[in-house]
Amino acid sequence: MMPEKSTKKQLNKYVSLASIPFQIGTVVYIGSYFGKILDLKFGFAKPPWMTLIFVLFAIALSFYSIIKQLQRINKNE
Repeated sequence: MMPEKSTKKQLNKYVSLASIPFQIGTVVYIGSYFGKILDLKFGFAKPPWMTLIFVLFAIALSFYSIIKQLQRINKNE
Protein backbone atom coordinates (compact mmCIF):
# COMPACT_ATOMS: atom_id res chain seq x y z
CA MET A 1 0.00 0.00 0.00
CA MET A 2 2.78 2.47 0.79
CA PRO A 3 4.36 2.63 -2.70
CA GLU A 4 0.94 3.31 -4.25
CA LYS A 5 0.40 6.40 -2.07
CA SER A 6 3.90 7.63 -2.86
CA THR A 7 3.32 7.19 -6.59
CA LYS A 8 -0.01 8.99 -6.41
CA LYS A 9 1.56 11.83 -4.43
CA GLN A 10 4.35 12.14 -7.03
CA LEU A 11 1.78 12.16 -9.85
CA ASN A 12 -0.15 14.96 -8.14
CA LYS A 13 3.05 17.02 -8.00
CA TYR A 14 3.67 16.51 -11.72
CA VAL A 15 0.11 17.49 -12.58
CA SER A 16 0.42 20.59 -10.41
CA LEU A 17 3.67 21.58 -12.09
CA ALA A 18 2.33 20.81 -15.57
CA SER A 19 -0.62 23.16 -15.04
CA ILE A 20 1.63 26.19 -14.36
CA PRO A 21 2.10 27.24 -18.03
CA PHE A 22 -1.65 27.12 -18.63
CA GLN A 23 -2.22 29.15 -15.49
CA ILE A 24 0.27 31.81 -16.61
CA GLY A 25 -1.18 31.96 -20.11
CA THR A 26 -4.75 32.25 -18.90
CA VAL A 27 -4.02 35.01 -16.38
CA VAL A 28 -1.94 37.04 -18.88
CA TYR A 29 -4.61 36.63 -21.58
CA ILE A 30 -7.36 37.83 -19.24
CA GLY A 31 -5.22 40.80 -18.17
CA SER A 32 -4.52 41.68 -21.80
CA TYR A 33 -8.20 41.37 -22.71
CA PHE A 34 -9.37 43.72 -19.96
CA GLY A 35 -6.53 46.12 -20.71
CA LYS A 36 -7.56 46.32 -24.36
CA ILE A 37 -11.16 46.97 -23.38
CA LEU A 38 -10.10 49.81 -21.11
CA ASP A 39 -7.74 51.22 -23.76
CA LEU A 40 -10.64 51.38 -26.22
CA LYS A 41 -12.97 52.88 -23.63
CA PHE A 42 -10.57 55.63 -22.50
CA GLY A 43 -8.94 56.23 -25.90
CA PHE A 44 -5.36 55.14 -25.22
CA ALA A 45 -4.46 54.20 -28.79
CA LYS A 46 -0.77 54.81 -29.41
CA PRO A 47 0.77 53.63 -26.18
CA PRO A 48 -1.77 51.09 -24.90
CA TRP A 49 -1.18 51.98 -21.26
CA MET A 50 -4.00 49.95 -19.74
CA THR A 51 -2.98 46.83 -21.66
CA LEU A 52 0.61 47.21 -20.52
CA ILE A 53 -0.41 47.83 -16.91
CA PHE A 54 -2.83 44.90 -16.81
CA VAL A 55 -0.37 42.51 -18.49
CA LEU A 56 2.40 43.45 -16.04
CA PHE A 57 -0.02 43.06 -13.14
CA ALA A 58 -1.12 39.67 -14.50
CA ILE A 59 2.51 38.52 -14.79
CA ALA A 60 3.21 39.62 -11.21
CA LEU A 61 0.05 37.85 -10.03
CA SER A 62 1.08 34.69 -11.90
CA PHE A 63 4.53 34.67 -10.32
CA TYR A 64 3.03 35.19 -6.86
CA SER A 65 0.60 32.33 -7.44
CA ILE A 66 3.37 30.04 -8.73
CA ILE A 67 5.59 30.78 -5.73
CA LYS A 68 2.73 30.02 -3.33
CA GLN A 69 1.91 26.83 -5.21
CA LEU A 70 5.53 25.65 -5.15
CA GLN A 71 5.80 26.43 -1.43
CA ARG A 72 2.67 24.36 -0.81
CA ILE A 73 4.08 21.45 -2.86
CA ASN A 74 7.39 21.55 -0.99
CA LYS A 75 5.64 21.81 2.36
CA ASN A 76 3.60 18.69 1.66
CA GLU A 77 6.74 16.71 0.78
